[in-house]
Formats: sequence, structure tokens, C-alpha cells
Amino acid sequence: MRVEQGFIRQQLFGGKRELQCVICGRSFPTELVRAAHIKRRADCSSAEKRDYQNNVVPMCTLGCDELFERGYVVVRDGSVQKGRKVASTPAVEDYIAQIVDRLCLSYYRGSDLYFNWHSQAYD
Repeated sequence: MRVEQGFIRQQLFGGKRELQCVICGRSFPTELVRAAHIKRRADCSSAEKRDYQNNVVPMCTLGCDELFERGYVVVRDGSVQKGRKVASTPAVEDYIAQIVDRLCLSYYRGSDLYFNWHSQAYD
């Protein structure tokens, strides 16, 4: 885990014991939630790396973070949608079907720029 992950988790999540995943909307113990960058950190400018308030959101490690990071799902206009990557198994397809068309809980002015970047990168 990068040093910054601990800092960001503390700033955004504080001492909360439970957090809601912005993709699936379910609540999880904080140990099962990742401080996920919307725009890949490697593609961020220095200013974007510091903009953790808009570019980092809680995503569950039980599926949403990996599906988002790998482009199986994207957020368009505030709604979770299928990305261009095709689900390779029925289990992945079923998981995606459960979250498609959900409203993203962290889509707002500021984060929309990062979600738009992610959507374009995986469409």
C-alpha cells in the first residue's frame, strides 16, 4: 500500500467503521473498501494527484474496484454503465448486471471531470 493511501483514507474516511461503495451502493467494513482513484494515478498531473477530494472515492474490494479499474464498468452522466471490456464469465456478467444503471454516489461537479476521463479511456 502506498503511503499516500493511508493519508487519503484518513482524510476521506476518517474513523468510520463502515463505508458505502459509490458503485454498488452497499455498505462494507472499511477494511473492505479501497480509496480508489477515478482517473488512473499514473495518468494524473501533479495537481490532479493532490485533488483527492474529487479524484478518490470509496469502492468495495469485493468487485466494484476491480471492475471499474479494468474498464468493465464506467460512470457516464452519473450512472454506472458497462465499459467496452466484455465480461468473460457468467459470474462477472451477473455482477455487472446488478450494478448497471445505478446512480454513482460520488458523481458531482469536480468528480465529473475524472469520471468523464475514465469513461473515455475505457470506451
